[in-house]
Amino acid sequence: LEVSPVAVATPPNDDDDDDAKAKDAAERVAAFLAALCCSDDSSDDEESTPFGGVRAAWTWLARYANDLPRRRAPLSSLAPLLAFLDNAAFALAPAFHVHFSTFLATLLAWFRDRLPRAAFVGAAAVRLQDFADTKHPFPVPPGLATFRDSPPA
Repeated sequence: LEVSPVAVATPPNDDDDDDAKAKDAAERVAAFLAALCCSDDSSDDEESTPFGGVRAAWTWLARYANDLPRRRAPLSSLAPLLAFLDNAAFALAPAFHVHFSTFLATLLAWFRDRLPRAAFVGAAAVRLQDFADTKHPFPVPPGLATFRDSPPA
């Protein structure tokens, strides 16, 4: 499964309503991608995980971060990132330990340097700060927990 972070986080610039719709769609796609990648943690073997597992989630996150310097609107880039983290942090943190924490701190610094101070204290930036500061295990998203616990049909 190959979904480009650029395609997920680049809203059109036609008008505010289209931007809001594109941002919402980008958030949903990022959340869905994270859920697909992290829905099966039964094995580290990529062959047994249909969507690439936690490694695919880490790869997507790395590609997303590598593309950030080319983006013109860092605030619009933050929403899909948070949607992705909401659904993947519970699996990424234990799999990548210190690397995940360092990665979040780096992303936080990147956004802090590029967002106006007023925007950085907004809800999205505060949520990124919360992700970066979390030292305890991230909760499994409720929908994913239901999906994992349900018996196969």
